[in-house]
Amino acid sequence: MNHKPSTINHSSSGFSLVEVTLAIFMVGLGITTLFALFPAGLRQSDNAMKDTHLGLFADRVFSGIRAESSLISDWSDWADIDSFRKLAVWPVQIEGHNMRGDNTSQTVTDAISEGVHISYRLNVDEVSGSPDLRRAVLRANIGGAYDDDDAQWFYTEFFFMGVE
Repeated sequence: MNHKPSTINHSSSGFSLVEVTLAIFMVGLGITTLFALFPAGLRQSDNAMKDTHLGLFADRVFSGIRAESSLISDWSDWADIDSFRKLAVWPVQIEGHNMRGDNTSQTVTDAISEGVHISYRLNVDEVSGSPDLRRAVLRANIGGAYDDDDAQWFYTEFFFMGVE
């Protein structure tokens, strides 16, 4: 058998130290970028949870007021805003907390789930030029004292459905 010597140039095979260093740098940069995204993702997840809790709270409040206001059949009770609040807003309870509807700052504990504290202002008043309409404006935020700058706004209107 006739063996030929290898013609492979050993000096050009494999990776140089510069190439290995650049590859490690690129992998490190990618991993660092991924780790930097985690806090932003957690923050957005927390914001989404707060938005959901506030939306559910607003839905419970407005649904309660809508249900109670649909029971008002006497126009004089509807026309007098204080009577309207007594009949349509005060009976609405969330976790034993009565709504007031007079634009005062209040806090509800465990309103939607365990440990959730919602601070809010609920204002129920007349719609000018429409005596058969009442409006409710709910401004709410989660945690701590009520803060108008952080509060989310919710709005709805109620129509008089009673028979005169």
